[in-house]
Amino acid sequence: MAREFIELAQVYIIPAYSDEKIRVYLARGFSPSRQNLDQDEILQVVKHTFDEVLMMIGQGLLTDALTILSIQHAHMYIQKGQQMRSCSQKWTRMGFCNVVKQILVRRFDL
Repeated sequence: MAREFIELAQVYIIPAYSDEKIRVYLARGFSPSRQNLDQDEILQVVKHTFDEVLMMIGQGLLTDALTILSIQHAHMYIQKGQQMRSCSQKWTRMGFCNVVKQILVRRFDL
């Protein structure tokens, strides 16, 4: 579970025919927790570094537009000087230690 959620953006995925608005969040301060899934729901948590995620996007392995948009918004937020307290290396210092995992895995389940 994340300690804090920061709303990064509100976007319309297909404005040509839908008024559905999606909110994009940056999640911080993770702690282990038990999954609370529906009976037929299968969810596997997979961790990736930011460099790995960029490579996956470049190779066409990540093609979901909302995932890519969410990663871009998180990157822009972090670039504005908002540092993650628990991170240390190049990309993790910028805030991607757990952000990408949360965006890719549980983007809408807050």
